[in-house]
Amino acid sequence: MAIGAPASGQLATRPQAVIDQIDPTATEASDATIVQEGDGNSIHLIQSSTTNRATLSQSGTANSVDVGQASVPGGGNLLDAAQTGDRNFVIASQSATGGELNMLMIQQSGTDNIADLLQDGSGNFIALDQLGSYNSAVVSQTGNALAISVSQYGNAAVSVAQTR
Repeated sequence: MAIGAPASGQLATRPQAVIDQIDPTATEASDATIVQEGDGNSIHLIQSSTTNRATLSQSGTANSVDVGQASVPGGGNLLDAAQTGDRNFVIASQSATGGELNMLMIQQSGTDNIADLLQDGSGNFIALDQLGSYNSAVVSQTGNALAISVSQYGNAAVSVAQTR
């Protein structure tokens, strides 16, 4: 069955991708690439392994991304998400222990888009680009070696918190 396709006998009113990539032994990397086009799409992705990587793309109106990534010592997290359209939102949480790298790269273009980003661990980096009117972002980092780059064009608001 294709990701986001309804199961037999179900009518899809909101195409969605729900993916859990969990390796309890933390011996394998988790990789996900998801592309969605249209309105009202959603992605819910959980990754827990040594190394977690996700590339997500959505175009349309009222789309959502909800990602949680957790890596074990020796690994790291990477999320690259792009949304084009209006009233889209992304919620992303990354945690890593033992000197790993957390990297969030989020691009949103359109109106009324929201980004809520959280990182916990060492080597945190967030790059957020929002282009359009009335976009907003909440960015929070806890740990060591913290870096944030936020570019907002148009009427926008951002809240940033960093804790060592």
